[in-house]
Amino acid sequence: MIIIVVLICLISTVALAVRGQEESLRGLNGLMVEVEIISELLADGLIRKQIQSDVVTQLKNADIKVYSQNQLKTIAGRPSLFIQISGKKIQDNWKFYTYSITVHLYQEAYLAREPQSIALQAATWFRGYTGHGYLDDIRVRVKEIVSIFVNTYLSVNSN
Repeated sequence: MIIIVVLICLISTVALAVRGQEESLRGLNGLMVEVEIISELLADGLIRKQIQSDVVTQLKNADIKVYSQNQLKTIAGRPSLFIQISGKKIQDNWKFYTYSITVHLYQEAYLAREPQSIALQAATWFRGYTGHGYLDDIRVRVKEIVSIFVNTYLSVNSN
């Protein structure tokens, strides 16, 4: 019985956290995309510009505006979708990796106890994935996570 109550509380907490992440996307008019690839994935051929292009294309296909770094300076909240990919080759003679992908939406936020304080960049939406596979598998996983972002964005910004 206690285990069931604890599970219900945990599920409710996760649901509220996800709902808060969804709401943080409401009214967002666009964002900048930034991709960072860490480790030997770069040397073995995972190309930052290709991942960036994949993500920008997905966002634009969903009618989500993508800002340049210069444009972002003038946008309220300075929203930025940050994708970080890291990994390690499992065997030297194969291009097979264990990897981690994190996707964060950063926006300017203020402390509730001091709304007039300086703006801080805070992650208001997050998804991640850890797995293993080839370089093409990594690109597919990034696209899947960005699809989750796009669907969440559209669910709170449909007119």
